Amino acid sequence: MLKSNIFDILKSKKEVYMKKLVVAFDLDHTLVNASHRGRRDKDGNWDLEYWIENSVLKNIMKDRLLPLVDVYREFKKTNHTLILVTARELKEDDYHFLAHHELTFDYVLERKDSKELDEILKDKKLNEFFEESGLIPYIAFDDKDENLDV
Repeated sequence: MLKSNIFDILKSKKEVYMKKLVVAFDLDHTLVNASHRGRRDKDGNWDLEYWIENSVLKNIMKDRLLPLVDVYREFKKTNHTLILVTARELKEDDYHFLAHHELTFDYVLERKDSKELDEILKDKKLNEFFEESGLIPYIAFDDKDENLDV
């Protein structure tokens, strides 16, 4: 009897500790391929207006999950804290896509109305998040080296 109580205590402490460890996932080109909704202008710059025009539910639902989703799903089985860190300004249709594919996160850090570069935005958002939450960064998945450096 005592032995099982000790095991239960140790297990609960492990789960509490693991919950403090944060696994961060980027969205575009990491978990999801939404490239069919974007394009570059004649100067090679990202065409934000085109992206916004094509960010409607009909097109969002054509986005494809990338293989790293399997890693996300394995972490989802653990007791880690999972966060989404995206430079997107998420809309209701984006959340619908995530829910449809059972991509749920404990916290979502998104662009909102910021015009900052991805790595500056993510650095600021992550620093604020970790200062406020008291959680511990564990591992991050992102397609850009600049963001991983953050």
